[in-house]
Amino acid sequence: MTETRHMAKKSLGQNFLVDQNYQKKIIAVLKKGHQNEPLLEIGPGQAALTQHVLEFSDSVMLIEKDRSLAKILTERFENEDRVSVICSDFLKCDLKKTLPQGKVLVLGNLPYNVSSQILIECFKHSSQFSRLVFMFQKELADRILADYGNKSFGSLAIWTQIFSKAKKCFDVPPTAFRPRPKVVSTVVEFVLNDELYEDHKSFLDFTRHAFLYRRKKLSTIFKKQLKELSNKSVSDLWQKRAEQLSLQELQTLHNELQS
Repeated sequence: MTETRHMAKKSLGQNFLVDQNYQKKIIAVLKKGHQNEPLLEIGPGQAALTQHVLEFSDSVMLIEKDRSLAKILTERFENEDRVSVICSDFLKCDLKKTLPQGKVLVLGNLPYNVSSQILIECFKHSSQFSRLVFMFQKELADRILADYGNKSFGSLAIWTQIFSKAKKCFDVPPTAFRPRPKVVSTVVEFVLNDELYEDHKSFLDFTRHAFLYRRKKLSTIFKKQLKELSNKSVSDLWQKRAEQLSLQELQTLHNELQS
């Protein structure tokens, strides 16, 4: 395998993880729950993590948007049958056609500018994944992991709680990257849920609307819908703001509207 140096592209949000200690910490999280699933790496960059993945994985798929990097990766792994390289934007991939059969383990040091979109896309195809191990900007990770009562609690946290059990693994300082970002990063592990809230698509629309007006009471936001309820004994929870309610309480209100 040949090494080729590649300059990070700011337009693609590239920050390459060069600190081997943090590389190994991420791989330890990945390896701990590995069940011999095929592994998908989103945005492998210069293969800093890929080289460690090959120590235990029999099937690795790399999706890289940067054409020049994809070419370098293809050449680097040309004699490695376990690795396939796809030059594509993950958000534009047809995952049903791209991914192998069965559950897939996903890894990604995600570009900051599209990381939330990538996470949501994975949630939309959650039945195809077993776990996700992603690195985000710390501020975004805090929003993903926030619970009710926290000012960061919102639609992204709702998505996370519906589709997965998520936990923070550790922070990564700017010094671990080249070029150095101006912010701290956080590694988060998501174990995808096998069973989803039955009416989750409608519920996600409900919560998205609720969190658009964070400072308003839900009774104000959904005033029209509440007037139309045949059962007038509505819950006192409607007098609170969305960020003050737990996932279960929000589901209760959603069920009330659906009834």
